[in-house]
Amino acid sequence: LAATSLLANCVNYLSDADCNNYLSKGYCDDSNQYATWVQARCPVACNKCPNNPLKTSDQLQCIDNDSGCDYYQSSGYCDPSSIYYSWIKSTCPSTCGFCPAS
Repeated sequence: LAATSLLANCVNYLSDADCNNYLSKGYCDDSNQYATWVQARCPVACNKCPNNPLKTSDQLQCIDNDSGCDYYQSSGYCDPSSIYYSWIKSTCPSTCGFCPAS
């Protein structure tokens, strides 16, 4: 599990339970007084991961960077409405079908 976190470009620094709780209370909203603090500690939950378009070298190889991609796909992370969408695009491009047609 630790290796997965190291490979991820963007991770929650607090527990997922805490981050999801903050999200449900609206603390991720930019207008919330706690937004800056929560967004810094829960970027995945708050959908504040930097956009990481695939680098040209990644597009050529277009390989997944995480062993959990099948699970993430089956859990809906590849869907554009997922809060993990920006992270999953660079983490599991092959499994999620983001690779350019060859």
